[in-house]
Amino acid sequence: MSSNESAVSGILLGYIASVINYALAVIYFTVLTRFISLEDYGYYNALLSIAGIISMFFPTLGIDWAIVREGAVKYGEGKDPLEHYSALFLISISITMAYTITLIIITPLYITSVIPERFIGIIYLYILYVIVSAFVNILSSYLWMIGRFATQSLGTLIGGMIFRISEIILIIMFKTVYVIITTMLIGQIFTALFYFYNVKKIPILRQGIYILRNNFGKYFSTGIQVWILSYLGTISANMSIYLIYMFLGPSYTGLYTTANNMVGAVTALTGSVINVFRSRLAHIYGSGGEVKNLLRDYVRATVFVTSLLSASAIAASPALPLIGIVAGDYVKAIPYGVALISLSTASSLSSLYINYLWVLERGWHALDIGVKSLAGYLVSLVILLTYAGSLGLYTVVIAGFIGSMIGLMIIFRELGASEIALETILLWIPSIASAYIYVSKSILWPIPQIILMLAPVVTGLLRKPLTASAIDQSPRIFREILAMFTDKRS
Repeated sequence: MSSNESAVSGILLGYIASVINYALAVIYFTVLTRFISLEDYGYYNALLSIAGIISMFFPTLGIDWAIVREGAVKYGEGKDPLEHYSALFLISISITMAYTITLIIITPLYITSVIPERFIGIIYLYILYVIVSAFVNILSSYLWMIGRFATQSLGTLIGGMIFRISEIILIIMFKTVYVIITTMLIGQIFTALFYFYNVKKIPILRQGIYILRNNFGKYFSTGIQVWILSYLGTISANMSIYLIYMFLGPSYTGLYTTANNMVGAVTALTGSVINVFRSRLAHIYGSGGEVKNLLRDYVRATVFVTSLLSASAIAASPALPLIGIVAGDYVKAIPYGVALISLSTASSLSSLYINYLWVLERGWHALDIGVKSLAGYLVSLVILLTYAGSLGLYTVVIAGFIGSMIGLMIIFRELGASEIALETILLWIPSIASAYIYVSKSILWPIPQIILMLAPVVTGLLRKPLTASAIDQSPRIFREILAMFTDKRS
């Protein structure tokens, strides 16, 4: 594949990788709920959340992201980002080794005191996974810098399929949570091999040292902004699991993780879009092109498609136990998953806008928005768990809604684009209403959910959120359908 692969091919292949992964995850959940106890699954996730919290003490301070961002900008100017690739290698490997050595030391001293000893071997497999993942991220970042989106996504697809298929087979054979981390490691190894075959470039350490020595201050200034936000987001995710574990117990931890996996079927699209959006934005920014129109086009299209996926997922999720995909105690996760999915439309807009600000070197402002949103979420979660613990995991949903609203109000004010605000609200309401009706059982599923699933379609037909260029890059079989949601004048 050549560099500068089309944006739509990268998005579609990235999302196809996610869809296939989640299709296999359907089988995985069927197997998981039959062969792995909810308590064991809860301990597994609690263990990894502790490891995740420890990783926060080994930050790159965003220097790696700043290097990659500048590499993409330089590529937009027509330059080779090899020196940025080399600098990224030095930073990433150094910090990864420090983190993994610390995990080896701290496991017998602390982790064994809070997690049953029979699960401790998972942490050593996780250490190997972290090391291989570092190489995957370095190689993937180089592909991202030069715009090889489809190649990057294909590597994810290959690794994901190997991971999921082997995971399903081995869970049936061995019936242990050890299989999950083992197959994650196997998948990453294959992804690393695929990426290296396509990159075929060895980092030149001399160039990496040179660029770090001469640009460290600039990278630190740019990177620290997005790092703080990512740091807080990761802490927020890990603290959410930890708080649920402490207040509600390991079973609720397993339910929350299961519900989040359901949400991933929708939010995977946003992740795929943002991956391509940031690279395209960096290239256009480096070449001196117009960036505001790119933001507008991506926001409108992403919010529209996310709302369609959210409404469809909410309508379909309650059928999972009926067709035998989810069984046992895991069925209790479905209402929580449905409620969390309803927040996806708002989060897609917030994620795009914050990434837009960072690429344009307005990271402190992006941080300000993100901190206010995360603070609203975490403060609300702690208060709700403390004083309204009887709500169970709905405390997380309510806190998530509060955090989303804080972020949206700030973004709407700054964009000053009433059409984006109107479309987002119109597309978000059906998902919230559909989830509320199901959770409250005020009207029996699935009739209201199916009706509300059509609301985003109507909004799309009226508002025409897709662009003609996006349609032109889409596979031919989809063009006629997508054209209905496109303003021909665009």
